[in-house]
Amino acid sequence: MVKLLPTTHAYFCQKNFSDTKILEEFFGSTNQIANRHVKYTEFYHGFDLKRIVIFMKQNILTVLKLMLMEGKVMVYSQKASKVCTFVLTLISLLPSTMNFNYEDSDRVQAVLNHYKAYGLPLKLFNSKCLFLPLSTLNDLDALSECKGFVVGCTNKLLAQYPSIKLD
Repeated sequence: MVKLLPTTHAYFCQKNFSDTKILEEFFGSTNQIANRHVKYTEFYHGFDLKRIVIFMKQNILTVLKLMLMEGKVMVYSQKASKVCTFVLTLISLLPSTMNFNYEDSDRVQAVLNHYKAYGLPLKLFNSKCLFLPLSTLNDLDALSECKGFVVGCTNKLLAQYPSIKLD
């Protein structure tokens, strides 16, 4: 995603937010590249699995069990980058949850076919069980209506909202 920074910079410099041609071209070129050249291991780049396991200790098993049983899991941090990375690392502990619909890539497809022999990937996240690396106050209604979720947040009010009962 080396192109993301110059693309967003160019988009904001044009000061015409109704002109989305730059974003559409970026989206198209990213999809063309990603579908042909993505290695499955690239989905895990930047995730420090060892650090998350050391940080959570025995609680990691409780959180993994909650995710498998569609529990309500919320991760809080003041920094959005840290909470997003933590939540993505957390779900990466479950096999084949990080493919994000890159099934068109031959390399990813080969790994997913291998996992199918073991009944994977698990269909954990859907309309009744949400996955949001960064949730905002706008997501309150959706979270309160869900059976379960795994979300990250930077706002303490979200965790304290009465209709959201965390597991």
